[in-house]
Amino acid sequence: MKGQSLIFTVAVVVLILAAIFLIKKNDVSDPVNTSPTEVTQRVEIKHPPREEVANLGVLNAYQNTITATRLQWLIENVYTVGESWKEFINIQPEQASVVTAQGPFILSLLPEGTDFPEVKRYWKTDPLNGLHIAIDPGHIGGDFAGIEERQFGFPGDRTIREGEMTLQAAYRLKPLLEKMGAKVSLVRTKNEPVTPLRATDFLKVYKEYNPGVPDGLLKPHATHRFYRRAEIVERARIVNETLKPDLVLCLHFNASSDSGAWVDPSKPILVQENHFHMLMNGAYTSGEVSDEGERFQMLERILQRIHEREAVMAGVVAKVFAERTGLPPYQY
Repeated sequence: MKGQSLIFTVAVVVLILAAIFLIKKNDVSDPVNTSPTEVTQRVEIKHPPREEVANLGVLNAYQNTITATRLQWLIENVYTVGESWKEFINIQPEQASVVTAQGPFILSLLPEGTDFPEVKRYWKTDPLNGLHIAIDPGHIGGDFAGIEERQFGFPGDRTIREGEMTLQAAYRLKPLLEKMGAKVSLVRTKNEPVTPLRATDFLKVYKEYNPGVPDGLLKPHATHRFYRRAEIVERARIVNETLKPDLVLCLHFNASSDSGAWVDPSKPILVQENHFHMLMNGAYTSGEVSDEGERFQMLERILQRIHEREAVMAGVVAKVFAERTGLPPYQY
């Protein structure tokens, strides 16, 4: 990420639709089928920095806007898993101290029992007339579906790629929402990455940080940095800096996780499984909380009270979708 931490700082509803008969697999187009976890067990890989600089000054707009009790409740019950956050955030009755590379950031807190003031947000508070919705078709598709491990097909058949399915769904959804009065923008319009960076760019950096380590061991990490981070960060930048919508819908088709990886992607193992679930931002792991950029994003979401709107919208969408499709829930 360049310049500043970017996140989906609008009310985000994430819809993930698991595609029936799809399964997770290793991609034959990638000569290295070793996961980063498996690699790390044999060779200690040094990860280059993410070039994220948390713009903590942004949080000054939220001085004296939340009480200590409310802040701690949100951290413990919505935004973190475990107690590792206490290593980086110290909450006292009058202030919270946040660990940063530049020294502690002090957030002044409201006295208990004080009414919460209105805060600066990234979305409108007007009625929903003219609502601007951004649709983010998940994954990438096209020539990049193999790298993502999100494609399969029988010999002689057209390859099914999850990223292409989400884009088709987005184009079908767009006119339906526009007919209801919404302005709709697509975060991506082609089966290509929106980031100009590629796995080869990150491989060069990983080689600098890991001299002497074979490219084959570094390639999975570089690939993940490309499509699992750089691509997502660039989409967030487009949302926050260009589109600036009121609501973001992220559409995903995901393969079944219960059928295991394929030994041979040309010989798929099909499973009778289909389900629906929704994801909301939260439950940060200890590794995420320990990352300054992730920690900043978490605090920004808390102080903007994003989850208050997000939870309501997600609840409505989930209820309607479950009723209309009859798909079973999924323990993510």
